[in-house]
Amino acid sequence: MIAQSQRRVFASATKAILHVHAQGIEKAKRSELDTLQRVSDLILVIIHEMSAGKPLTRRYEWVRSILELMHPNPDYSFTESAIRDLADIGVTLARMLEGKHRSDATKIMDAQMFCDFAGNGIKHH
Repeated sequence: MIAQSQRRVFASATKAILHVHAQGIEKAKRSELDTLQRVSDLILVIIHEMSAGKPLTRRYEWVRSILELMHPNPDYSFTESAIRDLADIGVTLARMLEGKHRSDATKIMDAQMFCDFAGNGIKHH
């Protein structure tokens, strides 16, 4: 799992992603850009932990459960698969911060959905 403060960062990123994507970086609030940067940095920390070759941690299990909700078919028992998809979310956020939107709306939706699940908890239906 992650700390409550990190969960709040992800939760606030859900709205920031939507605003920055809709308005563009030029019209984005500084607080929205700061939030996206904090989430991007946090994702890099998580990827680093996952790639360190340590035994599977609770944080990895947490990330894996979110990714499995988002994409039920990939096999996230392989750490590399989770790292790949989490890195893709990180790249999407970095490109948003550069003012370059990825043409695939699915990438934006994945980043927003991951942040929503990470920030607001996983709700099983």
